[in-house]
Amino acid sequence: MNRDQLVAAQERAKEVNTVHGMTNTRVFRIWQGMKRRCLNRKRPEYKNYGGRGITVCERWMDFRNFFEDMGQPRDGYSLERIDVNGNYEPGNCVWASRAQQASNKRTNVFIEIDGEVYTLRQCAERFRINEGTLHSRLRILGWSVDEALRTKPKTGNNQNTRKQSGTRN
Repeated sequence: MNRDQLVAAQERAKEVNTVHGMTNTRVFRIWQGMKRRCLNRKRPEYKNYGGRGITVCERWMDFRNFFEDMGQPRDGYSLERIDVNGNYEPGNCVWASRAQQASNKRTNVFIEIDGEVYTLRQCAERFRINEGTLHSRLRILGWSVDEALRTKPKTGNNQNTRKQSGTRN
C-alpha cells in the first residue's frame, strides 16, 4: 500500500468510527459530567447526585439523543435540572446561566412576600440590603421577614442589632 492509499484508508476508518464528531466539544464534556455525577460511585460529587437517587434517563445515555433534545448551550450556560431532586431527562433540564442556577439549589432560603416567592439573594437585591445581613437577621437573630427587610442597617461593626430605645449603642 502506498502513502496515498494509506492516508485514504485512515480517513475512511476515521469516518466509519466517528459516531457524532463532537467528542472534543463543550456540550460533550457537559454530557460526560452529567453521567459521571450520577453513575460513578468513585467520584466525590456522586454523593450529591447518584447517591441521592438522581439518574440519567435511558434515552440520554446516548450522546446523540441528549444533543438532539438539549441542543448547544449558549456561552456561560450549563445544564440545570428544574426540579433539583429530579432526574436528568427531557422536561426537567434546561440550559441556565450561573445566576439562574444559583436560584435553584437545595440549600437556598426562600422568602414569601405578598404571595411571591424569592430566594434570599433576590430579596437582598430587591430591598437593597446586604445578603449576609439579611441572612443573619432571619436565620440567626430570628427576625420576622418584614422587620429584616425594612430595618435600615446601622453603620459600624454590627449591622444586625436592632436599635432599641433607651439603650446605648
